Amino acid sequence: MFERLSCNILAGGDSSRFGSYKALALINSKFLITYIIAKLTPLIPDIVITVSDDKQERMLRDAIKEFNVRIVIDKPLGIKAAIVGFYTGLIESKNDYVLQIACDMPNISVKCVEYMYGEIINHKYDAVIPKWNNHIEPLHAIYDRGKTIKAVEEVLYLDKRLDFRAVIDKINKKIFIPIGGKCPEESFYNINYKHELLNLNLRHDNY
Repeated sequence: MFERLSCNILAGGDSSRFGSYKALALINSKFLITYIIAKLTPLIPDIVITVSDDKQERMLRDAIKEFNVRIVIDKPLGIKAAIVGFYTGLIESKNDYVLQIACDMPNISVKCVEYMYGEIINHKYDAVIPKWNNHIEPLHAIYDRGKTIKAVEEVLYLDKRLDFRAVIDKINKKIFIPIGGKCPEESFYNINYKHELLNLNLRHDNY
């Protein structure tokens, strides 16, 4: 178990491209978000799911009641953006480090999480963020909770921006790890449209 790690699964937003609440899309008679929860609950002692409103909270509570997770509504900041769920999850998490993951990445790799956790614990990084070419994956990364809260607050309240890049720029001691090898490419496949569910090759092991 990763004792110093919390997890925030972002399950808010209006899923406008998908056409319905994405977190509860069905794949092989299971909800999309449950593939992530089932992999992470044996390993991470504190899991938070952030949602946009009461309706999403009720829908999720009924759908995943068998799991020992907390569902919290995004902080009322007067804006609608993924960074609000990111910030809410940091605030609500109980441990020193937080794995941020989007609810539409069902092939999350346990081995990749283990690798990132080892990097941040052993080298005392403030963030471990996967990257391929020029593209970073801020919503599939591990952060120092306290330092990242400060960075997000500076971006939101001082810079008046909603940009994850701006947050990461304010995090001093960070490492970008290459995607591939210990963090396989398929674990970063995310679902934006319903037809993409047809192309999803689900992994059921802890690769």
